[in-house]
Amino acid sequence: MYISGSSLEKTTLNAIKSLLIFMITLLVAFLGGCRQSSQSSLVNVRRLVSLGKPPANEILWSPVNQNKILVSSGYVNFSGGENYVLNTETGEKQILAQTEYGFLAIRTWLPDGKSIIMAANKDTAGFEKGGLWEVSLEDNTFIFLQAETDKIIWGPDEKSLTIERSRKTESGQEKTELVWIDRTTRKETVIFETKTDQTIFGFSWSPGGKQLVFSMGSI
Repeated sequence: MYISGSSLEKTTLNAIKSLLIFMITLLVAFLGGCRQSSQSSLVNVRRLVSLGKPPANEILWSPVNQNKILVSSGYVNFSGGENYVLNTETGEKQILAQTEYGFLAIRTWLPDGKSIIMAANKDTAGFEKGGLWEVSLEDNTFIFLQAETDKIIWGPDEKSLTIERSRKTESGQEKTELVWIDRTTRKETVIFETKTDQTIFGFSWSPGGKQLVFSMGSI
């Protein structure tokens, strides 16, 4: 059996046409499913509670309670704010810190979910000094940890913190340190110190806690 060139071309074009129609049908079905999925997800959106102003800037889930979130709200122009814990089921709000002037932020939960670590900028009303503070959810006590830093992680033992901070030398130059802090004794150990023209951008402990990986470069 033989097929002429024109017949072969016609057969090929018909096959391609059928394939394209099939692919378009699949695409339409997929988009329709996505639209339905999107609509159904919107149906499940619910308002937790009206928090008013200022807006919530940061939100962190509790590591042990699926109904609790840690929230920091405030403005970036030092016009006040507050840090609080919100129960997503009841809407109950436990205020941990408030200020009429200054800036508050949240950094992390303690692994047991009983305390948090927050930050207050220098000259924030109600705080004797700026830096990192540990706040107990049980009795609302504040313990000063150290000067402010944006980069802070828990060690694998969940009892120590590793932070990155800047330090000025006697000549006025600035260096960056990686510091290990025992949360119980407040003892500090400098793990690594950069040269004056370098900084640390990110760091992470290995699961076993025997290695600390960090990224370093020039500014």
